[in-house]
Amino acid sequence: MRIPDPLKESYSAHVAALFDPMNKDLFDSFTGMLNMITRSYVEGKTFYNPLRVLKAPAEDNSFGAVERHIATAWLTAHSYDASNETLLRYEPPKFSEWYYSINKPRQYDFTWSMFDIRRAFAADGTGFNDLLDRTLGAVISSDEYDEMNIMLQMIAEADATLDGGIFRHTLSAAPTTQATAQEMLVAIRSYAYKFRFPSMYYNHLDIPTFTDRNVLLITPDAMSSVDVLALAAAFNRDDAAIDGAGSDGSDFRSRIIVVPEFPLPNVYAVLMDESFIFCRDAYYGIDEFYNPAQLATKYYLSHAEYLGVNPAAPAVAFVTA
Repeated sequence: MRIPDPLKESYSAHVAALFDPMNKDLFDSFTGMLNMITRSYVEGKTFYNPLRVLKAPAEDNSFGAVERHIATAWLTAHSYDASNETLLRYEPPKFSEWYYSINKPRQYDFTWSMFDIRRAFAADGTGFNDLLDRTLGAVISSDEYDEMNIMLQMIAEADATLDGGIFRHTLSAAPTTQATAQEMLVAIRSYAYKFRFPSMYYNHLDIPTFTDRNVLLITPDAMSSVDVLALAAAFNRDDAAIDGAGSDGSDFRSRIIVVPEFPLPNVYAVLMDESFIFCRDAYYGIDEFYNPAQLATKYYLSHAEYLGVNPAAPAVAFVTA
């Protein structure tokens, strides 16, 4: 009996075959190798979703499956008239409302067999606990990476479902030269200031909205061009700052989040209110269950969220034709 191919069989099957009495020669060689191991280092880092700063506060132990949001319409002024007889006229305010529902929970699970895995470590067990910590970190990374892509996908959902899609500013060319990078930087600054004033151009409700809480999502290539080609060319000029804080003393800042790419073609950046992508945890937890029949523990990470796009929030995409 030989050792099964580790690329085709499970780790536990590989270890079981190694400990089979018919493979004693291989086992002796294996244990000899373990005796030569001085320490086991577990490599890896935990990835966190860069868009997690945009998430609304979690609501633990909440009931229901739908969250309703309401916006109040603005009113129109009337000229003063001493003979006005509208006192008894019924004129209720107007509202717009929209809803976010909970998605189906994402689940990530793995089985941790202390009985099997501890055999792969030297007698002192150095690195064993680190391996479990790193495995849990990989589970968290998987969830965070998926969450980032799901939140980015909301931009495509907004473009497809909201009336007229996301407002677009068309650049003359991709920001790959000093001139085109400065062009995009000027456009970003311009809309950042425009968002300060009530408007219905950039949202998807018949209600004026404005914001002083902007977020700029931008691709790595576009950010590099803005950094190196546009900002470096205007070094020490306070009016060149991408955050929108100018020499007039205004403190109107746009947080910058670099994202790998957008789910829409030819999009290099999106300037939006921080509430444009709506995401709120409905449930998040890591649970474990020990199965004595397998001498193993099953770990589950479950994550359910409210997800959607805020039609009241302004947003503009910087694109090429």
